[in-house]
Amino acid sequence: MTGEQRGSPTFPLLRLPLELRRYVYEYSLWSSRAPAADTIYSTVPCPLNIRLEARPSSLLFVSRETRHEAFAMIQGKNWPVHLHVTPAGVQFSTLAQTYFIVRKCLGLYGKIRHLVIEMWPSHPDRPVDAIIVWRHLRRLVIDLRDMAVLQQVTFRFADNEMATWTRDGKVPMLLANSDDEVNDFILIAELFGRVRAVSASFEFPYGLARGEATVRLHKEIGAIEAGIEGRIPIDDNLYNEKWPADAARQDADDHQRETALIIAGTKIARNKLIKTTHNGQIRKFSTGLTKPISKA
Repeated sequence: MTGEQRGSPTFPLLRLPLELRRYVYEYSLWSSRAPAADTIYSTVPCPLNIRLEARPSSLLFVSRETRHEAFAMIQGKNWPVHLHVTPAGVQFSTLAQTYFIVRKCLGLYGKIRHLVIEMWPSHPDRPVDAIIVWRHLRRLVIDLRDMAVLQQVTFRFADNEMATWTRDGKVPMLLANSDDEVNDFILIAELFGRVRAVSASFEFPYGLARGEATVRLHKEIGAIEAGIEGRIPIDDNLYNEKWPADAARQDADDHQRETALIIAGTKIARNKLIKTTHNGQIRKFSTGLTKPISKA
């Protein structure tokens, strides 16, 4: 069935000059590098030992001509490869999968010129998402450490329209202990501190407020980046995820964090319920009507 038969006219893409078509291809590909917010928080979390696979760009399946032109354009680009870490799981972006097909290479971390690891925050109503992301990161670090040295790697704390890492400009403390100065950014950065790369950098959300805590954060992150790049020595014997004793200790800590986050999520749900209901009735909405809550 054609687009005209469905009621939506087909755009004559191939009638455009090649230069304009390349702009269309680039926009379509580059916009696919980030996951949609609704897919991040509406998808059932993936088991730690299973890697999600995004589909390559639909440009490869429109026609032979668009496929050939898109291939030629991507061959001339040195775009970074985005790896998404979300509550739903870990997967390369659609742009990355397309890049792998065009370059005829597998998604091997050691072969990627510039790897961007984008970490997405927990949903504001589901703090337990944070521990799910943390467990995916633990598994990812094991895979990255299997590579001798990565090339260029960027660790990005990404926000979207549904959730942000910061709260009122402050650094998050979902994973960190309340009586400890270490925040979630430092905790995650220290986890990646055992990875080795020629060049490493961390990027934080724009909503992070300036202040003493932010200055201290960047100072500690600078030391972690130097360790990843090998500019300062780091004792690898302090912690190793592959050692059963260390992994078991970390699992126990994660269980305590998960319990605390489940309790926090329960409080959020209870408070929202209290705001929505009153004396067994749903509060009045724009219709001016009230609907009693049935009692068992």
